[in-house]
Amino acid sequence: MSKLMSIVVLNWNRLRYTRQTVENIVVKTTVPHILTLVDNNSTEESGVRQYLSSITEKNTNATKVIHVFNGKNLGVSNGRNSGIYAVEQLGFAPEYIFNVDDDVLLPDNYDVAIRDACDNIPKLGITGVNVEPNKYPIISMNGINMQIKRAGNLGGAALALPRRVFKTIGYYGFGLGTLYAHEDSYIRYKLDMLGLISAYIQSRGIHLDNDADKSYRIAKNKAHEKGSLQLRELSKSVAEMRKTGIIYTPYTLPEQYRPIDEDIFTNDLITKDKIK
Repeated sequence: MSKLMSIVVLNWNRLRYTRQTVENIVVKTTVPHILTLVDNNSTEESGVRQYLSSITEKNTNATKVIHVFNGKNLGVSNGRNSGIYAVEQLGFAPEYIFNVDDDVLLPDNYDVAIRDACDNIPKLGITGVNVEPNKYPIISMNGINMQIKRAGNLGGAALALPRRVFKTIGYYGFGLGTLYAHEDSYIRYKLDMLGLISAYIQSRGIHLDNDADKSYRIAKNKAHEKGSLQLRELSKSVAEMRKTGIIYTPYTLPEQYRPIDEDIFTNDLITKDKIK
């Protein structure tokens, strides 16, 4: 049986972006895959859940389509985790675990490029599609052209883990948990401890997000300010990881998830700016 790619799309309230992202994935994905559509408790008015429910094996070429409708907003980390976990619980063991935000357009052959990078670059810890404003040097690694990022983390919008790495580092998130945080940064600290590299595939993607969801954007930007709740939690978690040497992050069940910033990222952040 061909190796499977698990594609987990995390959605929250933005039907216009969600529709473009999912339709792009359906058209662009050719490798055998499971498509998992996760909704982080979008409002009924947004129409996101109704749209996601309409996506099935009949209108995609996915081996299986899984719907995960969370009863509360689990944020970026545990929202993604709920999709990864659902696949694992059904007995699948995908070789490539690819997480995509609900506002990303992927380039042609992205899936083949991710597969080939994971299969042929043993020191690769994480890859994905670059939607950053910055470009990085194209370097041939075992005959595969990659955008290697020597410092800092890959942007979290479209990230892929080889299964061999996932088995070692576990799920997204750190510490007490956050809704919007620095889960991509934490992964880089893990990979550094393992001596693994971070590199995007050569082709770039498109980030659809803009200032129209300004309330959410403002709140997200504050998570990067010095002294923020999220940065303090990240620093504590990195220090603890270095002290104990424990890298693996287990899955946290939704009912047990109590993020430190759940009073900040509420459903009205996007809906009040009327993103459809």
